[in-house]
Amino acid sequence: MKKYIQKHMYKWHRRFGILVLIPTILWTVSGMMHPFMSNWFKTELPNTFYQEEKIEMNENSLELKEILLRNKITGFKNVRIVNYQSKNYFQVKKIDNSIRYFNTLDGEELVDGERLYAESIARFITGDQKNKISSIELLTDFTPHYKYVNRLLPVWKVSFERDDHMDIYVETAQSKFATFNDDKRKTFIWIFSNFHNWEFMNLFKSASTQIFVMLLFLGIIFFSAISGIVIYCFHWKFFKKPESGNKIGFLRKYHRILGVSFSLITLLFAFSGGYHLIQKLKPDDRMTFLNEPIFKSSEIPEKIRKLTKNETNLAFVKLDDRALLQTQFFDFKTKSLSYAYYDLKSGDQLKDGNEKYCTFLAKNCIAKKGEKMDVDKMEMVTDFTNEYGFVNKRLPVMAFHLKNKDKSSYYIDPLTGHLAAYVQNGARLEGLSFAFLHKFHFLDFLGKNARDGILVFFAMSLFIISILGLILFLKK
Repeated sequence: MKKYIQKHMYKWHRRFGILVLIPTILWTVSGMMHPFMSNWFKTELPNTFYQEEKIEMNENSLELKEILLRNKITGFKNVRIVNYQSKNYFQVKKIDNSIRYFNTLDGEELVDGERLYAESIARFITGDQKNKISSIELLTDFTPHYKYVNRLLPVWKVSFERDDHMDIYVETAQSKFATFNDDKRKTFIWIFSNFHNWEFMNLFKSASTQIFVMLLFLGIIFFSAISGIVIYCFHWKFFKKPESGNKIGFLRKYHRILGVSFSLITLLFAFSGGYHLIQKLKPDDRMTFLNEPIFKSSEIPEKIRKLTKNETNLAFVKLDDRALLQTQFFDFKTKSLSYAYYDLKSGDQLKDGNEKYCTFLAKNCIAKKGEKMDVDKMEMVTDFTNEYGFVNKRLPVMAFHLKNKDKSSYYIDPLTGHLAAYVQNGARLEGLSFAFLHKFHFLDFLGKNARDGILVFFAMSLFIISILGLILFLKK
């Protein structure tokens, strides 16, 4: 009976090993490529943060209301001020989401302002003022090269006529640099997308099908690793020692030794990868939580509060039915942003305005999620953390931590009205699993290069184990 179990466990171990050979090779190769893409061979840009010239309104500037009425704009979603070629412009986001630019001194419209401003940001980021622009395209959805992980939409894709075919993605509505792709990065993205995330399965047009297939193979890898450990550690007497000169025997020996030696790593990668995929079955709906009220031009007072030397921009927001002017204070040295709020009718400043406005936004999000506004802690988050990581893009945000059983946390961006992130205990646990078991962030104290080097070593080891297994199968 014991020999029967040993024989059949070994047989299924071999079968499963061959079945997951291709997926294992795809995952290990792309895993090795990731540090090259994100760290070692990453193209360095002159600027990764857009800093326009100091914006100041002077006594010669026309009032916003006058410019709106002159251009027959009766309603809008927002207005801010931008600087283009040393001139200030009111950037007006209309109700139909189109954006127009009007000179603050004479009210003249900047023709094709969106394209010109997008190009200006892109040239600042690249430091490239000479090469021609091959194309400028507005993206309203994510693409194979501009993925959901970048979060920001809509963005302009600005492509340069250069040897590296550089593409810069910028969000003009907030003057933000989103990401970039040159030829090198495009190649890495294609490899990682198809080898690691299996985006070639998009032909099924079903994200759940793709996830279930990947989970199936990860489950088989997990079982194959477990069975290999059991066979080698508890039934080692079942195997004969390789005879001298027997190449197959020695290949099998080293396949087993390496397999057992790195079995824990296999289990960690398979488990954390599978756990991460399961979380993806739950749709990320944060993009649907956006507070973007409509303002009538008649709501704007004849004279809006002038920007002082300490204020860097403005916006319009609504708290319930109360129209407010939001002024922003950006410290270019610390890259920190703070806010003040003024009632458009009275001109009075709203005490604790940012807290009240973010609470209003949070209430709407929490109600939409079907949860109760039972706040345990509220805090301003000014740096990315383990829970609110760089992938969320937006800073600063106001965090609302609820008292419910799932410990729900809402991260609100007062600049755009977006729900920047929604986190519960399940997501926190999965995030820790992925960060520590899949990306080895517990080795961060060694430095990024050392951590990535260790990851590449483990991935290469699993790749060699798979190749040895394939050679054994072919020789048999």
